[in-house]
Formats: sequence, C-alpha cells, structure tokens
Amino acid sequence: MARQNKLKKTGGLKTNGGLMNKIFKVYMLLMFISCMVLLIVFGIRFSSVYNSQAKSHMNDVTAATETGIEERISQIDQLSVSILINNSVQKNLKSINHQKVMEPEKTSFQIEKTAISRDIRGSIFNIPGIVSARIYSSDGVEIVIGTSGKKMKADDITREKIYAKNGGALWADDEENGMVGLYRAILSVDDFKPIGYMVIECKNSYFSEKLRSVPSTYKNRFYLLNNEMDIIVSSEENMQGISFPLKTRDFKRVKIVRDPSTEKNSYFTYQYMNNGWLLVSTINVGQLWKNIGIALLSVLLTFGIVLLVSLVIMRHAARVMVKPTKKLVDSMTAYQEGNFDSRFEVENQDEINQIGMVYNQMADKVQNLIEKNYTLEIANREAEIEFLKMQINPHFLYNCLDTISWLGFSNGNSEITDLAVALGKFLRASIKREDYYTVKQEMEVVDNYLFIQKYRFGDKIEIRHNIPDEVLNFYIPSFIIQPVIENSIVHGLEEQIEKGILWINIQLCNNKYLQFNLTDNGKGMDEEQLKQVIQNYSDKNKKSSIGLSNVYRRLNLLYGEACEFHVTSVAGEGTEVTFRIPVMQVPGNHTLNET
Repeated sequence: MARQNKLKKTGGLKTNGGLMNKIFKVYMLLMFISCMVLLIVFGIRFSSVYNSQAKSHMNDVTAATETGIEERISQIDQLSVSILINNSVQKNLKSINHQKVMEPEKTSFQIEKTAISRDIRGSIFNIPGIVSARIYSSDGVEIVIGTSGKKMKADDITREKIYAKNGGALWADDEENGMVGLYRAILSVDDFKPIGYMVIECKNSYFSEKLRSVPSTYKNRFYLLNNEMDIIVSSEENMQGISFPLKTRDFKRVKIVRDPSTEKNSYFTYQYMNNGWLLVSTINVGQLWKNIGIALLSVLLTFGIVLLVSLVIMRHAARVMVKPTKKLVDSMTAYQEGNFDSRFEVENQDEINQIGMVYNQMADKVQNLIEKNYTLEIANREAEIEFLKMQINPHFLYNCLDTISWLGFSNGNSEITDLAVALGKFLRASIKREDYYTVKQEMEVVDNYLFIQKYRFGDKIEIRHNIPDEVLNFYIPSFIIQPVIENSIVHGLEEQIEKGILWINIQLCNNKYLQFNLTDNGKGMDEEQLKQVIQNYSDKNKKSSIGLSNVYRRLNLLYGEACEFHVTSVAGEGTEVTFRIPVMQVPGNHTLNET
C-alpha cells in the first residue's frame, strides 16, 4: 500500500528514454569496438603486406645491384686470369727470375718490362675503371702498366698470403687513395709454381657508380662492405672507410640497423659477393610507415563516416523499437493506479508485444485472484487453527510422561522414572528435530533409544562404541545413526536366540571425511535378500521414510557424489552398514576440510 501511495505521489512509472539510451549506448560501444578491431586488424594486415612488398622490392633491387657489382668484379677477375696465362708474361717473368739468380747485381730488365707492358696494356685500358696493373717477379722486380702514380696501400696483404691462395684472387681496399685492388699469384703454366704476382688497381667509383645507378621506389641505400664490416664503396658520398653498425656477419636475429648515412633506423637486406664482399641494402623505417600511416588515416576516416551514419540510423531505429515499450509502461502505470481494465494493445508478435500479451494474461489472473482472496483468507485461518490443535497433542504427551516420571520417583521405582525421562527426551528430539546435530548430540539420541530398548531386551543385546573425542563436535544430519541401529535390532538381532552385539564405529579419515561403520552379528542375509534390500533403499519411486531408505536418500540429497553408502551381509554371520560423509565444522557447510 505504501508503495502504491509512493507511485501515485511521483506520478507513476517513468521511462525518460532510459531503454532507448541504453540500446543506443550499447550500439555505440559495439560499433566503436568493431571499428577499432577492424582498424587494428587492417593495420596489422596492411603493415604485413606492405612490409612484405617492401622486402620483396628490396630483395629485387639488391639482386639487381648484385648483378652489376658481380659483373664488374668478374671483369677484373677475368682480366687477371688473362694476364696470368699470357705467354709474354710467363716468358719474361721467368727470364727476370732466371737472370736475378744468375746475375744478382743486375737491376734493369727494360726489355722484359717493355715486352710485358706492350702485350697487356690494351687489355687493361679496355676497362675504364682500372687505374693500373702492377706485376712483380719472385724477387720483387716491378712492372707498372698504367697512368697513375698512386700505389695501393694494403698492409695486411703480403706475398705469402698471395702465394698461399695458389692462384686465387685476394681483394683489398685503400680508403686513403680511394682504390680497390685485386691480388693474384702468377703461376707457371709448366709446373704451377709461383713466378710472381700481380696487383690490378681500380677506382672506387668503378663500383659506386653501379650502386647509384639502380632506381628505387623506396630510396634504398647500398653499401659494399669488406670482411671487417667497413664500407668499401657506397651509393652515398664520403662513406668510404666508415664502419657499418653491425659488428658481425651473423644476421639471423637482426632486422633493423641504424643507417650510417642517415643515422636513422632502417630495414636492411644483404647479399654476399663471390669475392667475399658483402652488399647491404637499407631503407628507412619511417619511409615505410609514412605510407602505411597515410593508408590507415584514410581507413580511419572511412570508419568514422560509417560510424556517424550508423549512429544516426540507430538512434531512429531505437525510437521505433522503444515506442511499444512506452505504451506497455503507460498501461501498467494506469493499472497500478487502480484502472484494472487497462490492457496493452497487441499489434504484432515481437518480443515487446509478447510481454504485453503476458501482462494482459497476468492482469486477468490478478482480477480472478482478488475475487478469491476472501475464500483463501478463510482457508488460511482454518489451517492455522488445525496447526495449533496439532501442537497441543505432543505437549499433552510430554506432560503425561513427566507425570509418570514423578509417580515412579514418588513410589521409589527409579527404573520407571529413567524410562519415562529417556522416552521424553527421545520424543522431543524426534518431534522438534533440527536439520543437523553434532556427533555428540546424535549419540545422545542413540543412547536414549538404546536405553529404552534395554528394558525390552535386557542383556540380550550389547552395544559397543568406538568413537574418538576428535569427532564429537563435527556436525552430521540429525537422526542419521538411530534409524540404522533400529533396522539392525528389528531385522537382525530381535529374532536371534543367542546374545546380539552391535558395534558403532566412527572414524575421521584424512581429516576430510567421517567414516561410519554399524555392524551386528545378527542373522544376516543371503545374496538374494541383500540384493532386494539394496534395490528397496535405492529406488527413488518408493515413498518409505524410515530405515535404510530414509538414511540413504537424505545422504544422497545432501551430499550427492561426495558421500558413499554400502550394505554388506552374510547369512548367519551378520550385517554391516557403512557410509562416509564430508566433514562439517559448521552446520550445513559440508565443503571438504582442507586443513
């Protein structure tokens, strides 16, 4: 009633466009997330494709540059081979070496030098990048063919290293004079023993102009490196002799280097030349990402336009979707204000109209319930009276037992008094039963029951306990032991002539479970009887609420698979009922104890 008055004061239920705003906000969030995900995926994919294309381009450009460099290296290498096998060179070098041995004081070998120079001069000057060629006899006599007075400086190249190559080429660079040289031993064509060596000197520009002539969309830079990772020639000016940022030729984990020309991070590819040089191609990282950024910006702009248009459309769609909701709220508001004839007008079969149909049905049922309210109130009062009557009988029974107990005490018969007291306690525990007892409380119920049974059977039945103190304060379902004991006495020990013994054993297992073993030495059961008993207590369709069936079903409902329940029996020897339940330190909380 107070709620109705409050609603009337505030003018009933109000929507204030809340549902529409929620739909709109959810849509905006979903659209934003979708756009961001698409943007990220597109960016990653575009970056991957663009990087792949750039890498492919770099590889193509590097391969093209490599072809040009290898071509020029091959020209010089072929020239050196032609000099090595030249007849005039072979003949005159041998003559010089022979004369040096026979006439050590002789220093001028003008005839031999002129002959060698005349025969190979044309071959040397056919290649425009070559500065000069120097041929040395075994004893160091020099024959110079060329126009430059500069001489290659390569301190690490010695005659021994040249001869050790056994006719193979050695390459060196001279940073100071801007020259590159090829060193090769001249072997005798007769016995392949060295008779001298040659040095072919050429300008750095012979190679660098090849590096500069390669067109590149991404503005590649090229560097030709020696074994010490120093720049021999470059597509950029004044880079000779500078150490390349990489100090090793193991490039397995290297992707980006700091370009020595621009001092900016750059991607790089590399290729080894046949003479041991390393051709490196670089491209600025910013150059790649600049193009990627432009593409991503255009995509972002497109997404923004799509999002804006979608928001406008969605806002209109939200209004259309929420309109039936407002009608339903208005109808419900009128109903709660007292207009019980107010109903929602169903227009189609969507979810909102289905709710309206359910509301109409509910309103009809409420009207019917109001008409029946008086009848229900009368029925409830009658039921309450009957309940009070039912409570009178147990109290009358308790009073009678108290009277019997007093009479027994007055007449000096303590046995009657003890029996009446035990029966009263047992009946109180049975009627006013709580859901959970401690083991100690449960055993008090069992002791009262057994005390009563003792007056019936005397010494015919003996009870033996094995219950450690550590389990007494754990909680178990109430009346979970007494029905099993009663079952053992009625069906196992009562008809037995000799003395019956009932063992009650409760143990704590692994600090997680309580194990109950209730064993008797009664008449037991054969295999068929045992099978029937198990079927009876485990059958869910049976409505029995006493004995094993009651215990089994309660344990199964309370603990499910966390408990175990077994009955074993041998005819003529007795029956054992065992069950295991999780430890409970708090009533109803049967989570396994992990301590």
